[in-house]
Amino acid sequence: MEALSEHFETEWPEDKPEIVGLITNLPVYPRFLDIYKFGVGYENIPKSIEASAHEIVHFLWFKKWKEVFPEMDRREYESPRLAWRLSEIMDPIILQCHPKIKELVKPKGWGYSSFKNIKIGDVGMTEYFKKIYLDSIAAGDDFTTTLKKLWAEAQKHEEEINGF
Repeated sequence: MEALSEHFETEWPEDKPEIVGLITNLPVYPRFLDIYKFGVGYENIPKSIEASAHEIVHFLWFKKWKEVFPEMDRREYESPRLAWRLSEIMDPIILQCHPKIKELVKPKGWGYSSFKNIKIGDVGMTEYFKKIYLDSIAAGDDFTTTLKKLWAEAQKHEEEINGF
């Protein structure tokens, strides 16, 4: 959580002293951004750890998002809107590509299975956004700049992104 806060260049909110993970038998894992609560399955512990990390990334991602894009309506953070879609694309990229987070979580997945079928030009959608993210980090951009670059690309390719 500390590595994520440092990477996103924002602090965890003081008014949310805990994150609550609920064990569920639901086939989907809901998350509630406003109260920092989420559900995960009980049948596969490694998958549940990765799903928990995924949801925790969302909490801080959208906190930072609000700092960078304060004019955006809160409903844009939920399915099926573009800001939500970008967060779903970027979440596994961050889990896989940030060295310290990857070491701690040991993620296996790269997002929804439907991501594999989506192309931006000749490149897979995940690979496309991974490159933007890694190039921005390598350029020494702050995370605000990285988010703005990702958002500009998401808007440019909204039609393709809407494929999941």
